[in-house]
Amino acid sequence: NDRHTREMDSVKAMHGRMASDVKARDSQHAASGSKIEQMETALAGVVDRHKRELADAHSKISGLQGRASEDKGRHEEHVRSLLANEKETRDLHHATLKERVDYLEGVLGESKTKHDQELEVLKNAHVAHAKEAKASSSRHATVDERLQRL
Repeated sequence: NDRHTREMDSVKAMHGRMASDVKARDSQHAASGSKIEQMETALAGVVDRHKRELADAHSKISGLQGRASEDKGRHEEHVRSLLANEKETRDLHHATLKERVDYLEGVLGESKTKHDQELEVLKNAHVAHAKEAKASSSRHATVDERLQRL
C-alpha cells in the first residue's frame, strides 16, 4: 500500500507539474497570439501605408505624363510656328531677290541695247572720220605738190 501511495503521490506530483506546464504553455501561447496579433496589425498598417504611397506615386506619374504631353504639344506648336515664320521670311527674301534679279536683267538688257546703239554710232562716226581723213590726206598731198612746185 505504501508503494501504491508513493506511486499515487508521484503521479499526482507529475500531474501537478504537467498542469503547471500546460498553464505556462497556455500563458505563452496567449502571449504569442497577442504578439502575432500585434505583428499582424503593424503589418496591416505598413501594407495600407504602402498602398497609399503607391497610389500617390501613380497619381504623380500620371500628372507628370500629362504635363509632359502638354509640354510636348506646346513645344511642337512653337517649333511649327518658328518654321512657318522662317519659311515666310525666306519666301519674302526670295521674292525680293527675284525682283532684284529681274530689275538687274532689265537694266542690263537696256544697257546692252544702249551700248549696241552707241557702238553703231561710233562705228559710223569712225567710218565718216576715216573718209574725211582720206579726203584730207589727198588734199594735203596736193598742197604738198603745190608747195614743191613753187
